[in-house]
Amino acid sequence: MTVRTLCIVVCGAPLAARTGDGVQAARTNGWDPYVIPTDAALPWLDGQDLFDASMVTGNRAPGQAKRTPPADAVVVVPTTFNTLNAWANGNAYSYPVTVLCVAAEVPWRDEDLLARCLIGLPATPRGPLSVRC
Repeated sequence: MTVRTLCIVVCGAPLAARTGDGVQAARTNGWDPYVIPTDAALPWLDGQDLFDASMVTGNRAPGQAKRTPPADAVVVVPTTFNTLNAWANGNAYSYPVTVLCVAAEVPWRDEDLLARCLIGLPATPRGPLSVRC
C-alpha cells in the first residue's frame, strides 16, 4: 500500500482539542499525517496523543531542508477567521498559512467550521475559489 502525505493545518479553536482523533483516522486510512499548528493552536494540542505524527512548528531557517514531503492532500481544521482571511489574501505570514497557499495544486479541504457569527462579514471570503492562493 502506498502511503500518502496529509498535512493537517490546525488553528486555535476548541475543535483543535480533537486533533489526535483526526491523526488516528488518517493513519487508519493509509495517510502519513503531519500536524502543522498555528501558534494559537499550540495550547489546544498540549498533552494530546498525536500517535507519533510529526508536528511542524515555526518557519524553517535559511538553508534548512524542507520539513515535510510534498503533500498529497491538505486539511485545515478547525478554521479560524484570521487564518481563513490570511489564506484568501495569500498572506503567508506563518508556516501553516504558507502550507495552505502552496497547496493550490493538491486536494484540500477547509472544513466548514468557521463560527456562524463570522459568516457574512465583509472580510469573510465568499467561497472556496476565493480562498485559492
